[in-house]
Amino acid sequence: MIGVVASPDGKGLCRSEIFGLTAEAVTLGKRLAEQLLRLGADKLLASILTDG
Repeated sequence: MIGVVASPDGKGLCRSEIFGLTAEAVTLGKRLAEQLLRLGADKLLASILTDG
């Protein structure tokens, strides 16, 4: 599973991936989201919401 959060201009980008069983998709998705947040996705999303 691959997760990406990017700024509209493409200058900011957080990308991560995680591997596992399809049966664990929900858990993997949550872990992937946590990885993206640690990489700064929360700051990118906040800037999009305040600037956009």
